[in-house]
Amino acid sequence: MTFERRFIRDLVHEEHRTDGSDVEKIVRGLKECYSAPDRHYHRGAHIIDCLETFNAVHVGMAASREIRAAIYFHDAILDPRRDDNEEKSADYAKHQLLLLGYLPSFCERVADIILGTKHTGGLVDRDQQIMADVDLSSLAASWSTFSENTHDIREEYHWVSDDDFRKGRADFLKNMLKREYLYYTRSCRHLFELRARDNMTRSIQELLA
Repeated sequence: MTFERRFIRDLVHEEHRTDGSDVEKIVRGLKECYSAPDRHYHRGAHIIDCLETFNAVHVGMAASREIRAAIYFHDAILDPRRDDNEEKSADYAKHQLLLLGYLPSFCERVADIILGTKHTGGLVDRDQQIMADVDLSSLAASWSTFSENTHDIREEYHWVSDDDFRKGRADFLKNMLKREYLYYTRSCRHLFELRARDNMTRSIQELLA
């Protein structure tokens, strides 16, 4: 199923008084965000992977529509030189969801969930915890996929020297590994924790070799 069809299936419903041309414009704009030429990891494929992880692990949740909306928009704005991408993505999500006919309270909630992907730790909001876990599920991919993802992230930081990227990436992974748990939810800990830690430890060794 295409990105566009998934979006319409998940987020465009009869109660939203939006004509077809508006929906098409909103979906096209979001797809263009994830198809920008400077995107390598944070592309539409990452969004679909997150959606499939959420569907598999957290099926039947009461807030499922809000979290799905957050997944679609959480990386909409990406400038690796800035540290406010999550805030800008949250604002973009609010604006686009309002255009789709969602209530302001729903849009604000989605924006709050997106802020959970700053990955600074200490989240207490359950929906933010789930969003953060889904976003980091790729850390538990097969080693070949993990390595490809690291390469793609490197491409998004193309202006950074190799030495600086390796050090920065290793420091990020080391700081993550200091946490008691990488994942907040029991289901994601069960499925992803050990493999993710193995991948991260191996990656640090390679980055600093």
